[in-house]
Amino acid sequence: VAFLVVIGIGGTAHAARTDMLDVSDYNNNGHALTTQQFVNLRNNYGIKAITVKISEGQTWNASTAKANISDAQQAGLYTNGYHFARYNSVATAQAEARHAVQQAQVDGLGIGSVIVTDAESSAQSGVSKATNDKANQAFSQIIQQAGYRCDIYTMGSWVNAKMTVANGSGWIAYYPYHVTTDRYTSNHAWQFSSTMTFAGLSGRYDVSQLYDNYYTANTDKNAVISNSQTTHVTTQTAAKSNK
Repeated sequence: VAFLVVIGIGGTAHAARTDMLDVSDYNNNGHALTTQQFVNLRNNYGIKAITVKISEGQTWNASTAKANISDAQQAGLYTNGYHFARYNSVATAQAEARHAVQQAQVDGLGIGSVIVTDAESSAQSGVSKATNDKANQAFSQIIQQAGYRCDIYTMGSWVNAKMTVANGSGWIAYYPYHVTTDRYTSNHAWQFSSTMTFAGLSGRYDVSQLYDNYYTANTDKNAVISNSQTTHVTTQTAAKSNK
């Protein structure tokens, strides 16, 4: 996820809880993470859920998705998927949703998992809020008809401005320079950094704090690993974004 523009970096952010990690072909030098790497993330960083990029637009598929989903499941982590949205109409949203469902099934994403529409592209920025809302609803309907659950990921500045994200839903990206307080607590999750580093992994990662159990199959997220073993919000320096 996270096509947000980073203005400055003041070090690795480890302030809010690292409950969820999202991964794509761009991570780990283009290789899927191994089961042991996911176990390390679970045991040492408190990761409970993984959301894997599975598709984009109407034709693109992630080459590492199948292995990432399988390896995360073997590590005992809840697995979900996300689709990078290029749609800007009901018809294109429906086409992309069908593609996302097909690819999720090919990649072994379990029925009942979340498939997120990652709505942050120029396609959505160029149309009205009403158009985006109709398109997001059309995407969600097809996802749910296939037996999956759906959610919207977008940047904080777009929430209820470029598209509706109701309380009790949504995964919101916002990277404050100082991570001093919980944000977007009425939503499912807050992605607070795109620059997290982990021992044993190459590159930087997107990390999110969960506020409910939506991304853990509506079961207690602390059954994976207790929040008491993770870092809570304190005054820290994180990546600063213009979003």
